Amino acid sequence: NYIVQRGGEGQAPLTTRFFELCFERVIHQEFPNGLDKYENSASFRSSSYVLRAADIAAKDKHSLDSIAAVQYGRVKAGASKIIFEGLGLKKGDVLFDLGGGAGNFSIQAALTTHCYAYSVELATIRHELAVRLHSATVVHAPHVANLVEMVQGDFRAFPFRFHLPHFLFANNYNGVFSSRCFKNERPTLDSALCKIAWSSAKGSRLACFERLYELEDSIGFDSYFRTWQVSSGKNAVTWTSKPFPVIFYCKIRDGFPWTQTSFTFPDCPALDVKFDWQTAR
Repeated sequence: NYIVQRGGEGQAPLTTRFFELCFERVIHQEFPNGLDKYENSASFRSSSYVLRAADIAAKDKHSLDSIAAVQYGRVKAGASKIIFEGLGLKKGDVLFDLGGGAGNFSIQAALTTHCYAYSVELATIRHELAVRLHSATVVHAPHVANLVEMVQGDFRAFPFRFHLPHFLFANNYNGVFSSRCFKNERPTLDSALCKIAWSSAKGSRLACFERLYELEDSIGFDSYFRTWQVSSGKNAVTWTSKPFPVIFYCKIRDGFPWTQTSFTFPDCPALDVKFDWQTAR
């Protein structure tokens, strides 16, 4: 009951440090040799970096079914706190972690801010790992069952409620997936994030690790968005010890400054993706 006593319903949210201690205990119970060692094991790596056929939602030219591998690292608790603060997360808000991996980011968000969180993961084996950690956390903090949902699937098919403000995080560090998308003339992850950003309601915020130049070059960007960046600090993630910028975008006006119902992907000129804004909203 060490989490319930400090971060349960009716209690103040956990501090970041106390979350780290609690979650480390949960991880140790599930993985006595450590989560990093489990994720780096040959059996896990051989299956986690290959997308199964069932992992792809749409078998059409707009899907990423040409991408055979996924690559993930985890954001550590201190950097996650920086992101939560930049997003302005508070009790009752809804967070979407796009590419949620092991689910630790969403679990921390719920326990330290009392927000609702969806961890959306494409790869089945990563989703299964997230469900395992979520279930282990629920044993000590039953209220997390109502605050966090681990979703397996393509986030582009997720039923976002675009008429309400929402808060999103996506790890697009170093142009993840971009080279493969370019090679296969697929929309990039960043292109999908741009589409979601433009569809969002006033007050929505998006955090990521690389600038969305496609978004910033859009007509009317300065009138509809505010952007800023902060430093992640050292040792913020599992894949590098160097600090890097965390980029934030805030939608400051509803709508979008054009009337056509198509959204193009300049990064992939061969594509002209039709998108019904009225349906999305």
